[in-house]
Amino acid sequence: MADPRDLAVILRAERIQQGRAQKYISRRLGIGQAAMCTLERGHGLPTPSRLLVWANVLGQQVIVRKGWEWTAPVHSITDLIALLRDQRLTNGWNYTEAGERAGVHPRQISHWEAGRMTPSLPGLARWLTAYGWRLDIRAAAPTTPRSTP
Repeated sequence: MADPRDLAVILRAERIQQGRAQKYISRRLGIGQAAMCTLERGHGLPTPSRLLVWANVLGQQVIVRKGWEWTAPVHSITDLIALLRDQRLTNGWNYTEAGERAGVHPRQISHWEAGRMTPSLPGLARWLTAYGWRLDIRAAAPTTPRSTP
């Protein structure tokens, strides 16, 4: 994800392909239709949590990707932050080094990991980039119905 707005463009195209009304999606996100229009046109950014709901409503999944290979599906922002924290520790980075590589103040990394603040989508994108990762959208794996005896 070079630009977090790319995710909104992908989800808008998916909504149109599915024939879903913008009003339906905006209601599921808990925002007005005008705000939804703004997001879809790339003139604003959803919160990371709303991005996850938006993708889910359309049967899509937000994933972490490294190069062309996907690393992990993102089920919640808390899980994504835990993944980023674990990678920071694996790399042996302190908050200062992680912050410098992500282009954010080290205190932000600390606050995000401790759950005192939620990163914005651009902040999250910078943090992911520090590890060579990015967010992407893919179709969610279909759930197979259980067979009945």
